Amino acid sequence: SHDPASTARRAIALLDLTELGDQATDDDVTALCGKAHGPHGSTAAVCVWPRHVAHAVELLWGTNVRVATVVNFPSGEESVDGVVAMTVQALADGADEIDLVLPYRAFLAGDTATAAAMIDAVRAVVPADSHVLKVILETGELVQPSAIHAAAQLAVDHGADFIKTSTGKTPQSATLEATAVMLAVIQQAGRTVGLKRSEERRVGKEC
Repeated sequence: SHDPASTARRAIALLDLTELGDQATDDDVTALCGKAHGPHGSTAAVCVWPRHVAHAVELLWGTNVRVATVVNFPSGEESVDGVVAMTVQALADGADEIDLVLPYRAFLAGDTATAAAMIDAVRAVVPADSHVLKVILETGELVQPSAIHAAAQLAVDHGADFIKTSTGKTPQSATLEATAVMLAVIQQAGRTVGLKRSEERRVGKEC
């Protein structure tokens, strides 16, 4: 039989606690970081807006909790130069992980070059040996399994360390079908690639 406490500790270590509410404050991030580590273990990371990275890094200093942030979020429609500049600043503020939203509307319209260029530009400034690049596909907007597969393949081909289902800001977030498609791409990747399921919770927190 499985030990519930052991199972819980294992689950906690795989979670990212997230505060990406539109009106999120420093106090909200302080509360979030306080929940990220405790007697039962630590979460893998906290994920906050770029403006809160330095604050989260300070609060989590000395723990093994990583700090993640989001770029091109949630629209997926910002300029490459702007997204790269925000990424560079977030890294300077101490971010360990960058969650990049794929330009999914452009991708759906057949403009794979724009999507690829965005991933390449961000990958070029996120050190592969020490930092993590997650690419958010926004599977609820891609909808069709073939589109999800193609987007996941593009992200993996262009250096994503993780592929992530969604921003949590659209009506449809993670589904089992989308997750299965993404896992199939990961299985064929020829290297280790992580998967992150993400969905909006009723309390307004994306996990």
